[in-house]
Amino acid sequence: MNAIRTLVLLSSLSALALSGCGGGGQEVRVQSSPPAEAAQHAKTYAIGSSEQPPPRYKSSPKAQETVRHVAPLLEAALRAKGYEPAKTVADADLVWMYAVGRREVQKAPTMSNRESGDSLSEPTEEFEEGAVIIDALDKNGVQAWHGFGKTEVDPKNVDDALLKKTIDQIMARFPNAAK
Repeated sequence: MNAIRTLVLLSSLSALALSGCGGGGQEVRVQSSPPAEAAQHAKTYAIGSSEQPPPRYKSSPKAQETVRHVAPLLEAALRAKGYEPAKTVADADLVWMYAVGRREVQKAPTMSNRESGDSLSEPTEEFEEGAVIIDALDKNGVQAWHGFGKTEVDPKNVDDALLKKTIDQIMARFPNAAK
């Protein structure tokens, strides 16, 4: 399983530790890779998680709480797509790995700042960005799919609605189970 965790962390471009605010109207940015052939024929799954945040992200005081919320949300998304849980990890067509993290991000100046004469090169606002990565690995531990989402978060609170919205948007890009 350490090889799988290492693969997940090395292949991850960014991640999502959604300890967040305002899940209803909060913008979530999502990207994914095209699914590999193994993902196109999958019917069963197993779920694991990384113990480390993705590269360029760090853990937060709410990270463990966030991690505990991801697995049931990911499982619900997979079941909604017609996937069935495998009896063991070895029996799974795909092993789903995920990681969460956060980082400080600076927003660029807005038009109103430029009109007031503020410098365009100076950020006007700093915020916490949370990220979740979700990777599907085939039976050989090779990445079959990669998805991630990120959004502005409140590092003091886990926003379940925002976390669900993010996972749903990430998983919307993955195909339904093979028939």
